[in-house]
Amino acid sequence: MAIRKSKTLFSLGLFFSFWTMFIFSFNYAVAALAEKVTLREGIPVILSLEKSLDSNFARVGDPVDFVVIRDVKVNGKIVVEAGTHARGEVASVEGKGVIGKPGKISVVVRSVTAVDGQDVSIRATITREGKGKQTTALLVGLILCILGLFLIKGEHGVIPAGSEVKAYVDYPVEIDVK
Repeated sequence: MAIRKSKTLFSLGLFFSFWTMFIFSFNYAVAALAEKVTLREGIPVILSLEKSLDSNFARVGDPVDFVVIRDVKVNGKIVVEAGTHARGEVASVEGKGVIGKPGKISVVVRSVTAVDGQDVSIRATITREGKGKQTTALLVGLILCILGLFLIKGEHGVIPAGSEVKAYVDYPVEIDVK
């Protein structure tokens, strides 16, 4: 009985060792099939802003999230998939001011994640300025005296959600594609 158990255990051990060797060799074969392509500098990446930004609430350095709208391909291989998140930050903010001065907000795009998981440096800037009301402020100032100049302010700078941005790859990067 003991010999029969040991033969069964030996057979199971032998089976599992061959099975693991097969799995590891298969993984190496699949890894060998992975191809490297170069994502060249200047290739466009089309993005969409996820949430609206307002010069009244945004602060310099606040993170900004974008989503890739279209696949980025090199030699017919996808290197950045649509739906991938890209990151940026608020670069400058100017609040609306007296004498009808409009608010202004600028955002820079920094990076996106490739299909192999590495961050790819990209660059773009998007700036929006609110509507200025200088003419209205001057007219009100003439009618109500100088005090009227300080009563009228411009509008906030707003970048609405869904705004499209065309970013560009900063420098060449080798991407593993399957």
